[in-house]
Amino acid sequence: MAECVEGLGTRRPDGYRVVSIGGVLYREHRLVVDAVPGMDVHHTCENKGCVNPDHLMVITKTEHTRLHNTKTECLNGHEYTEENTYVSPTTGKRRCRVCRRIKGGRGAYSRSA
Repeated sequence: MAECVEGLGTRRPDGYRVVSIGGVLYREHRLVVDAVPGMDVHHTCENKGCVNPDHLMVITKTEHTRLHNTKTECLNGHEYTEENTYVSPTTGKRRCRVCRRIKGGRGAYSRSA
């Protein structure tokens, strides 16, 4: 796989790079592949700041969630176990409880969820 190409926009806390066009903020990777509303752009390289078109796939939200839910570890290497994994009831997305605690986010994910 070719190397990542970092966008030139401002890096947000979530890792995505954004640019302002006419006073509206856009995620750079969505502009590179001309993603249509309602579709997601998946970074095959897992680098949210990358704008290399060879690393980007336009896919449905359902497919994007499925791709991410096949991983066995979070981006920081914590294993997705029943005790360590929060699954959003509305989106189906998984979140690592250890990362949430380390990050100090308000309301660490409840085990009863």
